[in-house]
Amino acid sequence: MFSMSKLFIFLSYLMMVDLMTFAFSPPPMLRQLSCLTTKITQDASEEAMVLIPSQVLQRSSNTSQVKQSTINSTSYNESNLIPSQVRNLPKSTSRKPSSVYPPPDGNESETSTAKNFSNYKKKKNKPIGGNLPDVHWRSISMEHLRLHPHFEPLPETVLSLEKLEDVSQFRQESWQWETLHRGRCTTSQVAAALGFLEPNAASTLDIPPSLRRGGLGAYYRLKEEPQVQTLEEMKEVLIERNDNKTKQKMKQPNTTGKKVWSIPTNGGNKFPFAAKYNIRMTSDDQRQRRVQASRRFHGMSTRMNWGNAQEATSVLTALNYFWKHVDADIVVQEVGMCGAGLSCNTTSTSGLLLGATPDALLRYSNGTVEALEVKNHCPFYSPRRAQRKKSKENVHNFFIRSFPFREPYMPSLYVSQLQMEMLCVGEHCQSAVMVRQTATNGALVLRLKRDSAWIDEMTYWLQRFHTDFVNPEIPPPENFFWSDKRHKAFVKSTLALAKTVEVLDQ
Repeated sequence: MFSMSKLFIFLSYLMMVDLMTFAFSPPPMLRQLSCLTTKITQDASEEAMVLIPSQVLQRSSNTSQVKQSTINSTSYNESNLIPSQVRNLPKSTSRKPSSVYPPPDGNESETSTAKNFSNYKKKKNKPIGGNLPDVHWRSISMEHLRLHPHFEPLPETVLSLEKLEDVSQFRQESWQWETLHRGRCTTSQVAAALGFLEPNAASTLDIPPSLRRGGLGAYYRLKEEPQVQTLEEMKEVLIERNDNKTKQKMKQPNTTGKKVWSIPTNGGNKFPFAAKYNIRMTSDDQRQRRVQASRRFHGMSTRMNWGNAQEATSVLTALNYFWKHVDADIVVQEVGMCGAGLSCNTTSTSGLLLGATPDALLRYSNGTVEALEVKNHCPFYSPRRAQRKKSKENVHNFFIRSFPFREPYMPSLYVSQLQMEMLCVGEHCQSAVMVRQTATNGALVLRLKRDSAWIDEMTYWLQRFHTDFVNPEIPPPENFFWSDKRHKAFVKSTLALAKTVEVLDQ
């Protein structure tokens, strides 16, 4: 008999297959099984809720019951889910699932389904591969997130600046935001400027070899001449020239005449997430995504595009989590570059300028503010060229990998980024939240508290980097700062700080 536990394992496998847009003819077994769908309840309807990654219902620890948050009268159709609105379906319900739908070309019996599953088990250790990775898999756009009732977007156009910190109103995709980064030490360069990506420090911090790029990138970025520094310069360059520049046309959400978000009620039960996402993918959307996927052929580009495409979805994961478990009145606020008004930016004698752009700010009803940073771990990996040549089989450009979370949950590389964000947001920001989201293992929600002593030490070493290398135009040598005992102690304190992270949910 084809048991329910095996069925859920099998469906998990199909979910991974769904990640990859195959550019080759799949094996007969996959061609047949890819046609299968399943009903969760007998009263399933075509009007199943459209969920996004964080709205997936958790598996119940008690297999005989479903959590109260489950809406019993609704069928959660997995084909309409996107990463953060899908919590795991319960392992069992009071009703047995109805029969699995057969493929269009014939009837699929339970016997043949079990046979196909048996064939799958024999091949389960073989990685799923393809040539066109879908980096937009189950994602939502930033344009749609800006329409969420609990999300506060930035204005499309900034008309005036009253103080330095007002430049945080410029959106991340704007030319003004890019202009502000010229010659400024931001979170993308802070780890390198601190010497964390040098061989000795990186080894102590357990930073992967692929990320040990050294400090030259930070050196050349900080060596650039800043275009704006004072309020007068910012007004002249970022505001007054705005009329002479071609205004950036923001993408209008493709809503196909539908309201993007709604707050439904169902049978008296409260909807388990802050809002319902009403947009369904069209055939035109699918064709466009296939064209986009065909333009990405190497691993690094795919990983970067995955992170960018999934960012809004991960922010939504945080919104739904804190709305449900902490504060139903929470507002997630879009933010640009913070820190322009820091005293060190106006009084520093070295010329060092600091800045940071969190992915969003969490604003609670009691006035608390936290910086939010999201990390999206790409499920696609590409085998090395040598492996492809040695393989006698058809080796594809990409394969899907699982990404289980292991301790330490907060990689030490991220400590400097979160502490810099808290510094630049302001003294009222005493903690930062990080959401690490995957396609195959859900999300991990972490919190790191502000450490003022560590921030002071960080500022000291950034000043040293500027005075020792940037100002005299001397490229930093390998393992710069490492001979200084104070720097070694700073590296060790970073490793210790990473271990203080609070795991909120997994």
